Amino acid sequence: MEVEEHPEQIRQTTITLSYFEYKIPVLYISDETAYIPVIELCKMLGLRTETHIPRWRRLFLWENARKLPYQTSKRGKRMVWCLPGGALLFWFCCFDWSLVLPERRAQLEKATNEGTNVLNQTYWNMQGRYKAFRRELFTFLTVYSNIETTLPQFSASLHVYLDDFDVCIEWEVIISQGRGLIDTALKHARGQLQDQATIPVIDTMSINASGEVTEGFALPLLPIVQEEDITQFFENLGKMAEWHHQMTNFLAAHESSGIMSEKSGIQPRRNLSSWMEGGEDSMEREDVEDYTNLQRDDLDPELFAAALAAQHIRKLISYGGSEYGRASDEEALQPEQIEAFVVRAVENAKKTKRFEQEWRQLQYIFPQIKGAWERGQKLFQEDLVRVTNNQEEMEYLSMIDFAVDCYAYVTARNTYPDNGVLHAWLINGYMLAWRSHFLSENQ
Repeated sequence: MEVEEHPEQIRQTTITLSYFEYKIPVLYISDETAYIPVIELCKMLGLRTETHIPRWRRLFLWENARKLPYQTSKRGKRMVWCLPGGALLFWFCCFDWSLVLPERRAQLEKATNEGTNVLNQTYWNMQGRYKAFRRELFTFLTVYSNIETTLPQFSASLHVYLDDFDVCIEWEVIISQGRGLIDTALKHARGQLQDQATIPVIDTMSINASGEVTEGFALPLLPIVQEEDITQFFENLGKMAEWHHQMTNFLAAHESSGIMSEKSGIQPRRNLSSWMEGGEDSMEREDVEDYTNLQRDDLDPELFAAALAAQHIRKLISYGGSEYGRASDEEALQPEQIEAFVVRAVENAKKTKRFEQEWRQLQYIFPQIKGAWERGQKLFQEDLVRVTNNQEEMEYLSMIDFAVDCYAYVTARNTYPDNGVLHAWLINGYMLAWRSHFLSENQ
């Protein structure tokens, strides 16, 4: 019987099926999804298609099955039932193994066990990703729960300090931009939690060797978090961080920044310093620490290396670009040098699904880091101008020990009294400008 032309372009090839060492035909549809003819799977295991396929068609498994044109070796092209490659493990559970060819049973058992382990690991990875993202959403919504009230109050209270009409107009434009960014981020975060509320929840329990229930807890049945939703959430945070930097610069230019943290309630990265030091707001922090625990018997070397990389970069950022906590050192890295690596690490984490959120968080704090670093350079120039006509102070400023301890450190402490990370990066920028001026001048 001649088969009509299929509306999709079908590409047929042959692969060797893992564990079975069996060459089997595969059909690729236009989107490159692989389908395997069920008749060939049955032939491999010695199952009778005429008795099994009618039963399988009543199963949920068959929801993704399709009839596709298959070029057979003897009977030409036929329309046959095919299963997607990803459904193979589930198909293994849909028949009596005693009917399988004896020489295939051990292979079938090994393939099923290995596949089940992979599925189990994938599921728990999804659970960890889901919980971490959910924790970030709750933290964000908690921090900004009263922003609709506090931001307008803060904006209005500042008008008394910004007594120039044009400056007040400029300030209101900045506040309006911020309200728009915050509103967008809040709507997205609330929408994510509302979507998660529709995911079915299952009650699970732990049972000891005696058969007694030792712990009961609830888990989402399908803890799916879309990649684009995570990306959108952190992009929103990044935009808010950039806006916060813009607002800080505006207030600093008009000598009003000292009152901002007390009245505004605006905290695009409220716990930046504590997060970098290992605070509770870090996504995947527990996983990173867990995978560097050498006391674990099942420690994966590749995960260990990935976790160490994330820890090392976090340490560099915490220490202002220095491995040893000396941001003033000439060897301390600049923000762009670390950021370039972090950008590549984020792309790699997307592919490997290892510590992706950890890397994303590191990436989105760079606007603040760069702001502190650039501010340090600017503050050095201000100090230089200030001491130009004072020979004694100029001598002190020109000596590196005095420059670090009496100028850079004091300036950083006054600028960022409660943020050790930005404190360190301000010193880094300050001393970079110092070396550029004094050391190049000496040379």
